[in-house]
Amino acid sequence: MEIQGENNVTVKAEVNRKTLKKQVAKMDEYEDWIAALSGKIKSISTDGVVELEGAGLQVFEKKKKEPKPDSESTAA
Repeated sequence: MEIQGENNVTVKAEVNRKTLKKQVAKMDEYEDWIAALSGKIKSISTDGVVELEGAGLQVFEKKKKEPKPDSESTAA
């Protein structure tokens, strides 16, 4: 897996095929999602490529925040 960020930093990682399949299924299931990629840094190249070893991937549902009630309207 290779991911490139907005600041042109590229992260390369090998993720277990079974884990990746489960996480991609979650991405399809959720309306809005966010993912976390973790692992031990194996190397960082001069080109800004970060290589991870023992990488893990988790996908979470990104829920919309409920608007807070207006404190003035609830005060009696």
